[in-house]
Amino acid sequence: MARSVKSRTLFTVDRSVPRSRGGTDHRDNLQLLCGVRNATKGTIGQAAFHAKLIKQGLR
Repeated sequence: MARSVKSRTLFTVDRSVPRSRGGTDHRDNLQLLCGVRNATKGTIGQAAFHAKLIKQGLR
C-alpha cells in the first residue's frame, strides 16, 4: 500500500543488502520501494523481508 499524491506513488531508494550489513550504494544493490514497504523492511536483508511479507500474508 503506497501513499499517493495526485495519483503518484512515492518511492524511496532502498538497498537490498542494507549498509548496516555491509551493503553498498552500487546500482546492483539498489531498488525502488514505496515508502511504506521501505519502512517495513528496515535493516533486514531482502530474503528476510520476503519471508516477513509472506508470514504477514502480504506477498
